Amino acid sequence: MNSRASQNKPELWIEEDRRLSFAESVTIKATGECFKVEDKLAKIHTYMVDQYNSYRKKGQSFYEDQRDIATKCKCSPKTLGKWMKVLETLGLLVIDESQKSHSYTVRSVVSQEHNFIFSYPKLLNGKPSYDHEEALKRLHTAQTRNCGAQEDGKSDKNADEQRKSVSIFSGGGNADLPANDDAVTGRTVVSLPRGSTTQNYSEHGFQEVGMCEKNSNWEPPF
Repeated sequence: MNSRASQNKPELWIEEDRRLSFAESVTIKATGECFKVEDKLAKIHTYMVDQYNSYRKKGQSFYEDQRDIATKCKCSPKTLGKWMKVLETLGLLVIDESQKSHSYTVRSVVSQEHNFIFSYPKLLNGKPSYDHEEALKRLHTAQTRNCGAQEDGKSDKNADEQRKSVSIFSGGGNADLPANDDAVTGRTVVSLPRGSTTQNYSEHGFQEVGMCEKNSNWEPPF
């Protein structure tokens, strides 16, 4: 079971703008023109903007027969033509008819939101069915919470790695040390029997010579 299935969420195929999905009408600020929003308008725009962005990523123009678009959006070609004209008037769709096969430039609602006024149906409590500003606040709060959880996870992982590193030397003088632990100390550490001569070399050559006392805990020469 993948993560989205375990969270009871649908597959992420298409992004949609909730304003166009929830609104009952949209008004163009510049002209005052008001258009009723139906499910087909939101569905057609959502599909076309997704296709346009996919083609654009490949450096290609978006071409598709309107009959195929109508089939995918579960409407008749006549209905598709009606809503495409509305999208054109809203500035969300530009059709290039200079060639036999028309190409489409589809703009997101976000890119044109400065020119729109959305109206939403009222709930039983008198509030609108959708509040975009409140929805954005909740989204940003959730994103901040997720980022914080990821940072906490990284901190816990780093702390665990530090504890593992320190535990190498947590034993007494008789504890065996790894023969090569450069990742922790930057030097080569070798376990020596008591009473042996210890020599500490670096890249500059010989530095120290000492004796390990038989009755003391030997410490690595850091």
